[in-house]
Amino acid sequence: MLLSTVGDDEAYLLERRTEPSTVVVSVDDLLNDMGYASLYYDDSEAELQGLEDAVGDGGDTLVELSLDDQAELDRVEDLRLRLGEQRQSEWAAYGEVFKANVLRAAAELLPNLRVPVDVVVELE
Repeated sequence: MLLSTVGDDEAYLLERRTEPSTVVVSVDDLLNDMGYASLYYDDSEAELQGLEDAVGDGGDTLVELSLDDQAELDRVEDLRLRLGEQRQSEWAAYGEVFKANVLRAAAELLPNLRVPVDVVVELE
């Protein structure tokens, strides 16, 4: 049935497609696979963990912390939150650029595709 509709050349299949073409981009997986996360975020998180471990007696929750130690833990937590926000922002920017490139490549490589190409960007 398919051959009688589009013929022997599979290039004509694109003209008959009725469902949108969906590309799912997992930014976290891509950047982790390329080693980007370990270059910056993993090292920064390890440094923050070291600062946190150095406060008081190294993390024993049974010891009461001084006001200075608690202030230092609060500072480290604030840095950790800011690092997470920066990571999310950079991952989102990368995802948008990747999405634009997928759409450009689809238009260039698949000029006969008559359905939309949907690009779903997942940050995590």
